[in-house]
Amino acid sequence: MSDVSPVEFGGEGRSATLSDIAPDHLLQAFAHPGSGAGALALDGLERILFSAHARRVIHAVLENAAADVTNRMPGLERVLREWCASETASHWSRPVGALWRGCETGEVEDVPSKLAELGLEVSFGGVSGDWEFRQLDPISVRIGSYMASNVVSGCVECDGRSLRCTLSTLRGDGLSLTARSTSSVDAAMSVDRVEGGWTRLQLVQSGWAKLVLIPSDLVGTELLPSYAESAFQSLSERGETGLALADGLRFIEQSASKFVPWVSILREVVPLRSLGGSLASSSSPWDCGVAAVTVTQKGAAVAEMLVHEASHQHFFVAKHLGRLEDGSDQRQYYSPMVSNNRPLEKMILAYHALGNMVIMHSEMIRADLAVSGCHERMSALGVRLRLVEPVVLRSTALTRLGQALVRPLAERVERLREDRILT
Repeated sequence: MSDVSPVEFGGEGRSATLSDIAPDHLLQAFAHPGSGAGALALDGLERILFSAHARRVIHAVLENAAADVTNRMPGLERVLREWCASETASHWSRPVGALWRGCETGEVEDVPSKLAELGLEVSFGGVSGDWEFRQLDPISVRIGSYMASNVVSGCVECDGRSLRCTLSTLRGDGLSLTARSTSSVDAAMSVDRVEGGWTRLQLVQSGWAKLVLIPSDLVGTELLPSYAESAFQSLSERGETGLALADGLRFIEQSASKFVPWVSILREVVPLRSLGGSLASSSSPWDCGVAAVTVTQKGAAVAEMLVHEASHQHFFVAKHLGRLEDGSDQRQYYSPMVSNNRPLEKMILAYHALGNMVIMHSEMIRADLAVSGCHERMSALGVRLRLVEPVVLRSTALTRLGQALVRPLAERVERLREDRILT
């Protein structure tokens, strides 16, 4: 039996299995930027993989919550099913991840609130249809770079090129937002007018990337790093955070451009407090496209953390192809990334991130663009890498997909050692 589960792709009435469209060289595209068939193939494969997964999640949720959707969200089911049927829409979405978590773990989720969040995102993306929602408990929602809190009901009108959204809060306040598409290429919209108590979120753009700094109440506490003092920044604490994040994005573009498409898998950032100058970051499989990051004024440090968390996101998508390890090794291994013992899959996750962080710094060194401390950081990462490597590279429990992910990265790291860039 194959160690990679068949995955169905395509729209209604047609499907393909993994073996039809994703040979081993394409699987290797998840290893590092430029590996396998390259970034374009990686982007296409991820879109197909996660879209297929998102469709299954949404269809299952709509079926299981049919009564709630019909009674509390008239019109939304048709909008979401049209979105699911789209071959061009991006289904990489934080609300989809939250709904997936509920399906996967059985943990109780407020499905109507997540569906409302997703519906607003989908309508803002240009899927036509009018719908309404009513919540039993107040929620926070985001449309573009605007957020509304304590929302209990709303009405959405969208013709595919323009959007009008009116919301009501727990206190009875009314909010409205209008947006329209200004592009002749796609239906992606821009907000052109807001009224009421919306909160403007920081939107960070650096030519190729677009990140929204979101508050912690839009994500779960599992995004907090594991150390005891970790905490999210409040909106009032953010100050220069957006400028520092933009500096990190520019740093990647100018110094390690191969990682431009790699990092573009990130869509939202939740800033973390820096305690005593310490740096931290984290991701969750359920928070698709979201990273929690300590944002400092150091471009290289921010760039490294973005590469780190983007690598985790690619890893999470790769797992939709099948298992990376076969479950035969139940031992725990020391991980220098968290100073704790972790199972084999977490060691593969750490190796994947460490390898890509090292490659990013090597790009700067090769281009003679290394900043102060870059060589020292490479050395420190190299020490961590040597602690993780034996566990991963000598394991007999890796599946075909696990080997396809690890092997190209190991070869690239070894070349860096041969060139004396990494010791």
